[in-house]
Amino acid sequence: MYKLTKDNNSIIRLSDNAHIPFAIGNRDYAEYQEWLAAGNTPEPWKTEQELYDDAVTSVRSKRNQLLKDSDWAILPDAPTDKEVWAIYRQQLRDVTEQPGFPFDVIFPEAP
Repeated sequence: MYKLTKDNNSIIRLSDNAHIPFAIGNRDYAEYQEWLAAGNTPEPWKTEQELYDDAVTSVRSKRNQLLKDSDWAILPDAPTDKEVWAIYRQQLRDVTEQPGFPFDVIFPEAP
């Protein structure tokens, strides 16, 4: 059994975790080609759950950075409209509640 890799330049043989480059003349690659010809399919490089988890982490990381970048705007002595910035920051916090989360997220624009 085999697993695809992210770069699509090699595969991983799961029996021994060997990385096999896609190279003509490589004996292991030839065995992989025979395995495919027999009707087998390699596992994806990441499971659906891993892709979902990565997307969640990415969105939350961006959201957290945008919140951090706007901390200054809510300080008492900042010359800003606190209510507008509070709404923006709440919209950032609510990004995880969007119907398309985590793959189709629209971040609000900063005031």
